Amino acid sequence: MRDESTASEKIFTTAWHSLRCLPLVFLDRDDKRTLHSFRLAVSVSTAAYYPETRDKLSATTNKPPYLDPDSPFMDAYRSLKLALATATSTSANGRARNSELCLADGFDALTASEHYTGAALDGPNYPAKDTAEQLCSQITNKIERELDRLRESSQLTEVLANEPLWPSQFNAMELGHNYAFSEAFDTFDLKAASTPETWGFWRNWYQGFIDGKPLNWNLQRRVATEISDATWDAGPEAVAAEIERIRAEFGALHAGKERFPKHEPSSVNHLFENRVIASAGLQGLAAQVTYSIERFHAETGANALPEALEPLTALPALLLAVNSTIQEAPRDRAIASETEDQLRAEIGRLNAKVAQLENELLRASAAKPSVFSDAFKKQLGTSLGDWKLYAALCTGLWFVSGDTEGTQRRLENISHYRDMIFGDVSSPSKAASTRTTAAAESVIEI
Repeated sequence: MRDESTASEKIFTTAWHSLRCLPLVFLDRDDKRTLHSFRLAVSVSTAAYYPETRDKLSATTNKPPYLDPDSPFMDAYRSLKLALATATSTSANGRARNSELCLADGFDALTASEHYTGAALDGPNYPAKDTAEQLCSQITNKIERELDRLRESSQLTEVLANEPLWPSQFNAMELGHNYAFSEAFDTFDLKAASTPETWGFWRNWYQGFIDGKPLNWNLQRRVATEISDATWDAGPEAVAAEIERIRAEFGALHAGKERFPKHEPSSVNHLFENRVIASAGLQGLAAQVTYSIERFHAETGANALPEALEPLTALPALLLAVNSTIQEAPRDRAIASETEDQLRAEIGRLNAKVAQLENELLRASAAKPSVFSDAFKKQLGTSLGDWKLYAALCTGLWFVSGDTEGTQRRLENISHYRDMIFGDVSSPSKAASTRTTAAAESVIEI
């Protein structure tokens, strides 16, 4: 456990440190170099936040640097590259060495920024050389103390997700005089303002870390992992177009989904705590519903489900959406509030569709004469009317919902209405019913 903790400390401290040095790269004023540095930076933050992406992102460390080796801010670039190498290293020794070099290059970059400031100003508005060096030493000492604080933190993900990149103790006297940082920000702000379609995303992305309010982490991950090498190599405009596509798709995916607050659970902790069992149940239930629908189509030749059973068509996708959110959540740190909220929303959509199924079955069971002929009931009894399908639905959805009272009543209603419609053609034996009840209880107690 201590080895895992040490690895996290090195990964997060180097990510934090290197992201601070990123603006210094802007002073080279080369679009391709700036873009490549942003690629490294978003890969660093993503690899720190999502351990499962590290293998894929490790290849990014092998890309050509684009930077002039004589650049005064080569140290800032190397710090980013070494932070990613720290996160993606497969050995403790390699991680420790990369971390050490990353921190050293970061401090060298800060020192270089002071020399750059002195050379650029060299006048009455710039502190004397010994004063400037003293200020740089003060910043370095504070950063060292802050890195020690990060190493002692048990919530490193929360630091990355919620704390401003430069805490308040780095006051205006210490950073405000630094012409290198000021010019770097001004240079990039001008670039982003003049061509927002190309650089606007990156300006907002970095400002999010400065303010302690990073952009949506899932969006960051998609940018880091889904854009091809060929697109990155094609330049800023090509990457911007691909980011816009990802953002549009990401926005549509979330904005296009209606929320159902009254169907959302108050807590989803039980699913994250039992994710293996929850995932197996969700995937199995989705497969069982899909199989029943496919069997119905094959046996009847019908293109669509009966109106009373039509809500079943949406269940597999909704079940898998819940499963995907559970599986994508980090396993070795606190779950972000936005992830919990996303899971509540997915479960709300699932429960809302189940409520629709309940209403449709109620209407069908109360209809006189029956909406289904006896012959059609027999056909449905082996697929969409099969009692085993509804037993699985009731058991699985009860555990997922986290609402033992409201959901229990709804699922009991669904089972009752199914019995009223199909009971004479598909019903469990008494022994099977007893075994099913015992199985359900064993699952719910997990």
